Amino acid sequence: MKALVKCSHCGSEISNLTMSWRRSYWLITLVILLFCLIPLAMILWPEGDFRSDLKLTHVKHHVLVGSNQLEVIGTIENQGKSAWKFIEVEAEFFDADGTFIGEISGTVSKNLGPGEKDHFKITDGPSMLFDVLNSRLVAKKKVTMKAKIADARSDRF
Repeated sequence: MKALVKCSHCGSEISNLTMSWRRSYWLITLVILLFCLIPLAMILWPEGDFRSDLKLTHVKHHVLVGSNQLEVIGTIENQGKSAWKFIEVEAEFFDADGTFIGEISGTVSKNLGPGEKDHFKITDGPSMLFDVLNSRLVAKKKVTMKAKIADARSDRF
């Protein structure tokens, strides 16, 4: 069985039917796709690596007994060529045996351009981690902290 295509005006059979776009239509479609894909690529592939660009210095932790808070303070320095925003700092606590006790994290809301430094402070309110650290410090047991940059977003726009 062969499908027949007939002209709607005269009723004659069409034996050769070709459907195609003109070159201008393909060119317009390609330009529109490029305008959509380039910004998407800029968002999905950041300029640099925050792990190598951002460095933490002068990081200390304090147990604030009066307010039952744990506080981590320090400085972030951008040593790279990219600007970074929404920088998440994470501090992990370990006992003398190296056993993980807990962690706190916080976000630095300031945009950090190339070569800039900024101070940060992460606080954790009354929590089980505060109770554990406070009891270990009162008992004069060693508690170590490892701070790191957990995440950051490239500031392209």
